[in-house]
Amino acid sequence: MINAALLNFEGQAYPHLEEAFLTKPDRSVTEIPSTKELRAAWETVNSKLATHIDHLSTDQWFEKHSAVSEEDFVKEPHRNRLNVLIGRTNHMQYHMVR
Repeated sequence: MINAALLNFEGQAYPHLEEAFLTKPDRSVTEIPSTKELRAAWETVNSKLATHIDHLSTDQWFEKHSAVSEEDFVKEPHRNRLNVLIGRTNHMQYHMVR
């Protein structure tokens, strides 16, 4: 799942999932949301992302993402929205073929 905030679309939709799936090691969190709740969150986030992605112009794909400062982006223009999408897609593909 791509974080919409990273692409400068909107704020983080499910901050309560961050600990269980981003900041803590696997199996270290005792309470994990149900499959039903995760599926609903997945569908909501993907729907919102699709809407935002459909409305981006070519130039907007090459704008900086939210995890890079203006100063660093000048030095490293490859740290843009398009590379976030490509990187996350490649990461998901890695897990799917294993």
